[in-house]
Parts: sequence; C-alpha cells; structure tokens
Amino acid sequence: MNDLVRNCIESRRTAIFNAYDVKNEDNLNKIEEFFKKLEDFANNYDDVMAFEGAFASSELNQEYMSLFTQIATTEAPKNINVDDYKQQDSLQLSGDEIAQMAADELVEGVTSKARGIAYREAYDKVRDIPGVGDAIDIKNKIDFFGRFRKNK
Repeated sequence: MNDLVRNCIESRRTAIFNAYDVKNEDNLNKIEEFFKKLEDFANNYDDVMAFEGAFASSELNQEYMSLFTQIATTEAPKNINVDDYKQQDSLQLSGDEIAQMAADELVEGVTSKARGIAYREAYDKVRDIPGVGDAIDIKNKIDFFGRFRKNK
C-alpha cells in the first residue's frame, strides 16, 4: 500500500481516538473491523487522489460517518469535563451533529493535504521539463527584485 494512502487511513483512525475516549469493547471492535475493510479497499489504489476520490463516493465513507456517530453517542469526548458539557446549553449538540462536524473537519484536512501533495508532485514534474525550471527561476528572480523598484 502506498505510504500516502496509509497516512490517510491512519489520520482517520487517529481522528476517532483524538476526539473520543473510546473504552467500550464493542466500539473498539467495530473500529477495528471498519479499518480492516478500509485497508482492504485501499489496497486497490496506489495513488492517494484516486483512493480519496473512490473513498468519498463509496459506502465505506458512509460507514465511517455512521461509526463516528455511534461513537459520539456512546463515548465521552476527550479533554472535556462531561459534567460541564451537559450543563451548558450552548454546547448541547446531538451525537449526529458532533460526528458530522468531526467528519467534515477530517475530510477537509485529508483532502487539503492530498491536494497539497498532488500540487507539489505536479510542480516538480513541470520543473523537470528542459528549460521550464530555468524559466520559473528567472521569473521568480524578476518578481523578487521588482519589489525593490520605486513606484512612480
């Protein structure tokens, strides 16, 4: 499995355990079962963008959201005093809302990282084209030194 794809999977696993203090054995087993399925799915992809695209439109994505929802409704959030949390009306969110917020943040973070990696790889390939890398360097130097010109 591609290391970048493996990192995407681990970031999803870490998101669950960073958000919730998972102690329920059933939840731990469900998490483990889900990630085994996700790893099997990921073995079909060598490219992180292809994996993310396929995952986003797969049933596994919905299963991940459902897993997050279940955990949100049965486990205590980390770094939050549960008694304080229950007393504050402004923080009364349903498990579904919490799970959706966490899942949205996770998807955005993974997508952003994947875009950055893809951009960097594409940029490096363009620079390898004979003459293009030199042209980019020249343009960057002109832009840099142009900052020191007096505006009339």
